[in-house]
Amino acid sequence: MSRTGQDPLWPLLIGLAALLGGALTLERVAREREARGSVVRIERGAAATFLQVGDDDDDANEEPEFEMQQAAGEEHERARAICRRQQATECLAAFEKLVAAHADSALIHAEYGFWLLRNQKTDAAVGELERAHALDPSSPLIVLNLGAARRRAGDRAGAEREFRRALELKPNYGSAKLALGQALRARGEIDEAERVLKDAAASGSNDLRARALAMLGRVYLTRGDRVEAERAFESAIERAPASVELRLRIARHYLNGGKLADRNKALDHASKVALMAPDDAEVQTAVGRIAERAGDDAVAFAAYERAVQLDPKQRYATRRLLRLALENENFEQAEACAAKLLAADPADPEHHFLAGLVAAREGKSTQAREHYLEAIRASKTGYPEASFNLGILEKRLGDLEQAVKAYREAVRLRPNYVAAWNNLGVALAALGQSKEAEEAYKNAIAADGSYASAWVNLAELQGQAGRSGDAVQALEQAARIRPDLATRIALARARETSGGLDAALADYRVLVQEHPRHAPAWSGLGRALLAKKDPSAARQAIEKAIALAPDDPEYLSALAGVELALGRLDQARRAYEDVLDHVPSDHRARLALAEVLRRSNDGAGCEREVQRVLAAEPQNEAALRLRGECRVATAQR
Repeated sequence: MSRTGQDPLWPLLIGLAALLGGALTLERVAREREARGSVVRIERGAAATFLQVGDDDDDANEEPEFEMQQAAGEEHERARAICRRQQATECLAAFEKLVAAHADSALIHAEYGFWLLRNQKTDAAVGELERAHALDPSSPLIVLNLGAARRRAGDRAGAEREFRRALELKPNYGSAKLALGQALRARGEIDEAERVLKDAAASGSNDLRARALAMLGRVYLTRGDRVEAERAFESAIERAPASVELRLRIARHYLNGGKLADRNKALDHASKVALMAPDDAEVQTAVGRIAERAGDDAVAFAAYERAVQLDPKQRYATRRLLRLALENENFEQAEACAAKLLAADPADPEHHFLAGLVAAREGKSTQAREHYLEAIRASKTGYPEASFNLGILEKRLGDLEQAVKAYREAVRLRPNYVAAWNNLGVALAALGQSKEAEEAYKNAIAADGSYASAWVNLAELQGQAGRSGDAVQALEQAARIRPDLATRIALARARETSGGLDAALADYRVLVQEHPRHAPAWSGLGRALLAKKDPSAARQAIEKAIALAPDDPEYLSALAGVELALGRLDQARRAYEDVLDHVPSDHRARLALAEVLRRSNDGAGCEREVQRVLAAEPQNEAALRLRGECRVATAQR
């Protein structure tokens, strides 16, 4: 601490806020607006926060500001200039030289940590900020940013500890109060978060108080008090009416509120921002991301398209535009976006990956494969998503061996890649490698026990192996996770197959009550009733299934079985003939027809149908056994 009582870094680091993340925020004065005659402020870097894919936590978008003051020398100023131009590689290389030359400078280490965090080098940022803190343990600014880095690294407890320590060093530090309030809200300490944020909003600059009020509104949303939340947000805007970044932040807070009305308010705030800065590409990109998260793809598409028109170098907006175009099957737009990305940087693996997605959706398999392979080659550390999609492509083309190879590469690169483990299991099962398939499904479940598809696929494999009890257990787990109609039908069928007829019957009764127009539920109920020796009720259930799906051979075959159980041989014969008209290769139905003919004392007809089966399957044991019975019937006749 200097003799004046001030932090020795204060002249150079003043304004360094503890807002969680890592983007350089510069302030730009934009054009005057006629509505209020006010000046619109666009904080550079705030909108860019949205450019991080998946970075949609509103707390994560609170970014440290770094007001540049006097540099430590010409090399320091040159390094800053490079960083301001967002030349990440050159920026970090320049600061590496600076810290090597000024190993004992807390300022240089702190600023290097800032730029590392800005460029998503979180672990390295923590290390540099720890070094800066060791050199100057009295600086609340460094401690504050160390907390921000720890939070980004996932160490929430460590982040909260640093924020509290910053306040110990400087009790009235508004930025530290704001950061601590965020951390407390995220931890669920709502009452304490409210107290800290109210304190932060009570003094300091209008900008800081506005941010504190906005976060206070987020706290109220978490509590469910939307009236107080709206009041806090309005107060925040009154403090900084021209701040585009503040309005974007409020929109994000509403997005995380979780209710439809909140999403509508988020869209409303985003729409106002779009009007405030119609010619700013970064703002339009931010608006697009908010609209996309709010579920309004039309608004998102328009915002991203506007961003790309304003600045063709807006790669994130181009990528999102591509994905939205792809989802809406606007292949021409998607192709144009892919071409633009490849032209901008043909060495970027993601650009080839996205081009592969477009080609695959268009059915251009050769191009898709080439792009996926190029994405894999261009990525020095491997590209699990590209390998995964390559596996999907190869399986679709019928090359299961190549699909397995691609999926194995995906899980090698990312051992907890649940979808890849699941798809690997599907491909292995199709190759007849049941043991390996089961292992793959279990690996998917080990990585994520809530992945219902893996449980369903495991159950199918176990059922095919005759392990009906295991299949029931797997489907029970799947139904707890994903109680949709298909999973519940599969569970009822598994219980039926395993001999749990009472449980299956109860399942089917509930299903037909909840879904009276679902044919498989009625068919299942009919099978269960038939197994319970109630053929009349079974017939009624199966007839309802047939009424819903008149040409489904499964239901027609089930009806034939009921007729046979009722001893109605003529009706059973006609029903099985109807099945075979639909599916001539259904050998089970043909053998059932042969059995009906045998019981009708038509031994010749019985043997004729059996011979048709044996012509296709000479070793069919059921057919061989029934042929002898047909001949006995002929001899008796």
